[in-house]
Amino acid sequence: MESPNVVTFTPDGNRIFAGGFRTDRTIHTFHTNIPGRDSDILRLGKTRRSKDGQKGIVSAISFPEGNSAFVGSNIFAVGTYSPGSIYVYDDRLPIDCPAGIVLHGGVSVVGHGRKKKRRFVDVSQVEDDGDQGTDDPTGLDDGEQQDIFSAAKISWYQARARTGITQLTWSKGGQNDYMLYSASRRSDAVLAFDMRMLSGDTSHPIQGVAAYSRDSDSNQRLEFDFDNEGRRLFVASKDSCVKVYDTGTGMLLDTIGGFHDAVNGVSYAEINGRELLSVACGARRFDTNDEDDEEDGRLNQLNGTDPLNPPGSLSLYTL
Repeated sequence: MESPNVVTFTPDGNRIFAGGFRTDRTIHTFHTNIPGRDSDILRLGKTRRSKDGQKGIVSAISFPEGNSAFVGSNIFAVGTYSPGSIYVYDDRLPIDCPAGIVLHGGVSVVGHGRKKKRRFVDVSQVEDDGDQGTDDPTGLDDGEQQDIFSAAKISWYQARARTGITQLTWSKGGQNDYMLYSASRRSDAVLAFDMRMLSGDTSHPIQGVAAYSRDSDSNQRLEFDFDNEGRRLFVASKDSCVKVYDTGTGMLLDTIGGFHDAVNGVSYAEINGRELLSVACGARRFDTNDEDDEEDGRLNQLNGTDPLNPPGSLSLYTL
């Protein structure tokens, strides 16, 4: 018996996707109308140690919802820990497909591997055989001129996803209905990737196009969420606040502060015309008292009675 790190429903509610098992590179899919232990197994590689496919422990699975341009397109995004990566797969399987199929044809948004691979490049530059392995991280042939600014931007986005993906969310519509947003461990920004290549528009290959700043110098999972129209982005931050961004312009609209500890969770809802935002805050603390008082300090922390380190809280706000 092994517990998954990630469990999510498909948008139609007919299946449950579970991933993040430590002993293999698989995603188990369960049909909600068929109770029991039977599941379809989607493999991210031929074996656990094989070099093909996506590597790392599955840490996030996301399907397009809301008013996204990709709703109903049978695609889903998968993020992993150690090494951090983001791949996009097609959800459709052959009718006679046996359990244990290896997911082929995944598009790498942020990849990894022993060889340096071209990422965020124009698909017209990729050879017909699909092999993107090269010793040149820019993917340029001899004699081609390198855009050092583009290379620096690519490296910047990769560095903020390499530590491990903690959340993936497709845009809900609004001005940017073709975006995929990601958050990572110890990353100082929520990233947005242009996914229009998946719709056949090869003039807009997958690339990082926007970043929304936050304080995330922590291994704690810090979440983000959108309003129903996808125009505002609510970002949890370690510096005891929630940052509100305009997804169209990328500008900081507001900061909700006054919390006693790191904000780790945000969730937006609109009920009967009222906009509500739930905010969770709190972080693990380590006792810095003398060794003689170490045990007492630990007990106070567990009991939530330490006046200097109050326990976590959940607040509800009207916007």
